Amino acid sequence: NKILKFLKINYFFKENKLELLKLKNSEITINEKLVNLNINKKDKFFVINVNASDLCIERKWNLANFEQLIGRLLESKYIIILIGTKSEIKNTKIIHDKFLNFHNQIFNLSGLTSIGELISLFKNYNIVFVTNDSGPLHLANISKCATISLWGPGNPIHYAETYDNHKIIYKKVYCSPCIYIYTRPPCNGNNICMKEISVDDVYKESINLINEI
Repeated sequence: NKILKFLKINYFFKENKLELLKLKNSEITINEKLVNLNINKKDKFFVINVNASDLCIERKWNLANFEQLIGRLLESKYIIILIGTKSEIKNTKIIHDKFLNFHNQIFNLSGLTSIGELISLFKNYNIVFVTNDSGPLHLANISKCATISLWGPGNPIHYAETYDNHKIIYKKVYCSPCIYIYTRPPCNGNNICMKEISVDDVYKESINLINEI
């Protein structure tokens, strides 16, 4: 739709992408997994993705920041589910192991959910999803769930869906967006664009969003 609008082509139609996916089995299996964690559809909780593709590691908010954010949310009595692919289990385990005292509040489902289950989780539960610019973000945007996305090397105007309960945090710096210009970001990992995003910024948006659900 964005491309058609840019080309000033007014004739297009919107189609609910979720209806093209066969989600019935995924809805059943994700429900079973959450029931086993004593989570039901009436609960409000956070889903957090600390990962981003290694194709551009500069898109990642620092793990220490995620740790601080999660710690504050846990202290505020919220449930948290960590997600990621099988190859990202190491990162989520680092975070999960920091909060063993909160074993009834934080759960690591990294490598344990299919794409269909993630979409069903985003679509059917009272969640706020916190994530870097990454694949799961686009699944959340399809589902239109409450989302906080963190941007730096990329510009959200190009790839982020805009809707009322999608809060985009983007601290534009002089070299951003770099990933559309360079094969390798010039900062070589010193992603000042992401470092400009504070834990306070994300925590405040998180609490505001979950209170609105």
